[in-house]
Amino acid sequence: MSIYTLHRQVRQLDKTFCGNGRKYSTGDVLFSGQGKRIVLGQYIAEGGEGSIFAVHLPSETTLVAKLYHPTQRMRWREQKLRLICSRPIRSPCVAWPREILYDELRRFVGVLMPRANGVPLGAFAFHAELLKKQFPLWTRYDLIKLCLHLAESVHTLHRHGVILGDLHPGNVMVSSDSSVCWIDADSFQIEDYPCSVGTERFRAPELHGNYGGFLRTCSHDVYALSVLLFMTLTLGLSPFARQGGEGDMRESAG
Repeated sequence: MSIYTLHRQVRQLDKTFCGNGRKYSTGDVLFSGQGKRIVLGQYIAEGGEGSIFAVHLPSETTLVAKLYHPTQRMRWREQKLRLICSRPIRSPCVAWPREILYDELRRFVGVLMPRANGVPLGAFAFHAELLKKQFPLWTRYDLIKLCLHLAESVHTLHRHGVILGDLHPGNVMVSSDSSVCWIDADSFQIEDYPCSVGTERFRAPELHGNYGGFLRTCSHDVYALSVLLFMTLTLGLSPFARQGGEGDMRESAG
């Protein structure tokens, strides 16, 4: 049953800044929408949208806090997260956001989400030596199982009315049993909220312009998934590569 409705017209995003300009660090305190006190743990990583910190709450799944950079704390993002958190998808194939995070004055700061176990697909799958080092017992059979799990997970999200949008090997975690979990779900395309980020190698050729200016379809996800599956089975070879006259592999299409 679909949880979200697919739209054709992109929403006009409210880009008003609604957070504070503060940068946070380990030990700082934030609050959930229900007023729950959240203490930031160890710093984990930083990306284009924000920083990730560990969070430890009693009797709950291991969580992380994604704190957006001050320039990313806009009204539309808070509105989108409110929608996402109000209609959760409970599936092991996705680390779905749980609660919005605020400062002591209830200004929007970030989001609380489960911590996904495993290794990013892009960290090992596209090089034989890295694959052997990460999963020494894996065979071709395990790669095929991994591809099936990737396809099944995308189908599950589509069935719920979710478009991944920025589908690439850095956004999916892989465990030793070949199970997968998609992360950065806050950037998924949800109803008329676009996925405002993307990766050129996995961008369908008919898509043009700024990523936040249009809505994608299931077919666009399937295109990206097809490229990803091909690269996984060939240990990193692009589906657009061809054998050159002197034996080199060259890109024949972008």
